[in-house]
Amino acid sequence: MDQPQPPIPDGYELIGDEYVHKDILLSEREIQKQIETNVPSFFNKMGYKMMKVPQTKHIARTVDYDYEDLGLEVTSIREYLPRNDEVDKLLVRHEQTNSRICAYMFLQDGKPKIEILDEKPSENNQSILCLRQHVTCYRPKIIGKIIDKYSQDEDHRIQIIAIDFRLAHFDPLSLKTEIKTILTSVGMEFPALAGILVCTPTHLNSDMLSDESYYVFINNSYCNSQHPILEQLNNFSSATTSYWLTVNQIFIKKPSNLLTISFPCFDCPDKDELERRGLPTFQL
Repeated sequence: MDQPQPPIPDGYELIGDEYVHKDILLSEREIQKQIETNVPSFFNKMGYKMMKVPQTKHIARTVDYDYEDLGLEVTSIREYLPRNDEVDKLLVRHEQTNSRICAYMFLQDGKPKIEILDEKPSENNQSILCLRQHVTCYRPKIIGKIIDKYSQDEDHRIQIIAIDFRLAHFDPLSLKTEIKTILTSVGMEFPALAGILVCTPTHLNSDMLSDESYYVFINNSYCNSQHPILEQLNNFSSATTSYWLTVNQIFIKKPSNLLTISFPCFDCPDKDELERRGLPTFQL
């Protein structure tokens, strides 16, 4: 018997084979515009005025900014879920049962894996699913961004790709370690890529798209090019954090006459409990 297909979760849209989180306040265009303003401002503070590369009809794709022989691509990653058997099975379970489910998603042997951490019956015919995502879940997305953005630049000897994670909020140390793992594995395929500049909020309660951001640079050891900008970016290569942060997706199903719900993640296992169960947290 075929597995029933889950409805698209509230607050998400189905793009290709991904459930992508929608920002209710800003359009996709407004988000990209804000991100493309923040990153050049970061370089301006370093003393380098990045110039916007004009789009032309004769050239389909170009970098966003450049400085001398260095090209800068700016992009972002939002909260998302891959549409696969593991995810759809969990979403169907959420739709068909009245329970509070706490689940954890991570990459294992190159494939997404989901562990049910806790499940308890709920009252009033409501169903709550709290799905916590380890940073490895975003590995395919990050690699896809690198491939796509690297291919846009055929004119510059050195490339930097800036990826804004303020709409998919992980702690800086987890992001640095994950991207370093990716570049160690596939960086030789991108010899002009000097590295990835990661942008995260400065504080847990920061506005996701405020002008103030925390930056971490992860260099690609397979790129041998030298440039004063790269020397300064090395000052942003250290990433430390006092907390471990993951994307935490919450899905709620409740009757229309129910106005309030119980706190969805009160009983979810913390970092120490996840590690005790042998599940990945920090990648060190």
